[in-house]
Amino acid sequence: MSDNYRTISTSSQSFEIEKLNEVGNYNVDIVLSTENSVRKVLRVTGLKNPNNAEDAVKITIIHQRKRISDQWEDCDAVKLSTLKGGEGVRLNLNSAETQALFKELQNAYKLATSGSLEPGKHDLIVANPEEVIQTSSGRAKIIRTLLERNHGEELWNYLIDTDPDLATKLAFARMQIERVAALKEFEQRLKTENSELFWQSYFENNQWIFGYGLNYKFLKLITGQPSYEGAQYDGKNEQRGDFLLNSEAVNKFTVLVEIKKPNSDIIEPNFNKPYRSGVWRLGKELLWATSQMQTNCQTWFRTGSTKDKARDELESQNIYTYCPRGILVFGHTNQLNERDKVYTFEAFRSNLRNPEIITFDELYERAKFIVEHTVSLKTQVRKTNNSEEPDSCLA
Repeated sequence: MSDNYRTISTSSQSFEIEKLNEVGNYNVDIVLSTENSVRKVLRVTGLKNPNNAEDAVKITIIHQRKRISDQWEDCDAVKLSTLKGGEGVRLNLNSAETQALFKELQNAYKLATSGSLEPGKHDLIVANPEEVIQTSSGRAKIIRTLLERNHGEELWNYLIDTDPDLATKLAFARMQIERVAALKEFEQRLKTENSELFWQSYFENNQWIFGYGLNYKFLKLITGQPSYEGAQYDGKNEQRGDFLLNSEAVNKFTVLVEIKKPNSDIIEPNFNKPYRSGVWRLGKELLWATSQMQTNCQTWFRTGSTKDKARDELESQNIYTYCPRGILVFGHTNQLNERDKVYTFEAFRSNLRNPEIITFDELYERAKFIVEHTVSLKTQVRKTNNSEEPDSCLA
């Protein structure tokens, strides 16, 4: 996952390091943890030490409190020089804070020892692979001018030809920034009321979330709103689904996906007690959606995928259909507020052969894992007229 920083010279031998925060501003206070009205922050100074290049960073860890004015302020510091014998000051960091500190120190040393820092102000990205990409304001201005004059494709092709490693790093950094933004929207939308149409559009615009299926097979989008019984799999006015995907390998297999809503009822809401001891009534919509998925899978297998045009087009890409797997995205586990409700739902879906059911919050956690643990950029390259196109769904 990439991080954006800014370095500002404070002297010929030192510079201040700021980090881009969640609201899009650079700040000298790098947050290690926040809880209610208190937080711990890190302030970093980079050094250019001609005698020892490794002595490149010094830090201050500060405990802050939010005042009534909603501004974070440093708590009163204890002067260590005033302590008497037997006295001391302790600052504890929990494991999460220690991990955050470790990561920020790693990034600070990368920035301080990158060899690319000149006097002035510089914007930089620490991205995977673990290197620093400099995006100074002057260089950014030149690039912006070229893009405004519609030279973007020329610029990108030149960059690929002259420095393909940098092109890959920039593509990775941009991809990560977009995924972080999409993940944040996912988290916020889980807290609000949204239609099935919104979620279908959201997942179509963020195909990487389905980069891995429930059993961690790599998945790629074939089409949205597929027809399961027409002469063409993308036909109109036919029995339709939300997404038709395929697994990724030498030979690939189709996968059907249906999207409902986070507030779709897992447990039937009109009953406030178990149907039998330890067993709750499952929601009607969940049962209907499950039946719909099973019917769609059978229709696609027996009818849609066997039509000559659909079959020929898919099999030309080594995509086949045999007992297709279905994925149903439905509900939220916060509805399961009793142990027996958890057991009822899990017993139901774990004993289903098809479809596989995943809740929206489980899918969010999967997307979060992909964002936080992507450590390399896997790019499939297709050469056409000496140009390169990355695969459309990366995970």
